[in-house]
Amino acid sequence: MARVFREAALAEGADRDGVDDRIAALRPVYLLLLQRYILDGDRRARDQYVRLSGLCDDVARAAGLKGHRHAPR
Repeated sequence: MARVFREAALAEGADRDGVDDRIAALRPVYLLLLQRYILDGDRRARDQYVRLSGLCDDVARAAGLKGHRHAPR
């Protein structure tokens, strides 16, 4: 997911260092959401993860890159 987001952002002219910093800042957030869902069964954490990763998917697809969709639940 990070690779697709990075490619899309760079294709749109974003600063490479800024994109890498943003991805690095988001990784712990995504990890926490996944842990809360997997370990704690927190459905809201899963929904938030899917919503946020969907935004990345939309950006990638708009830039003509391969996206990633999660199966609906």
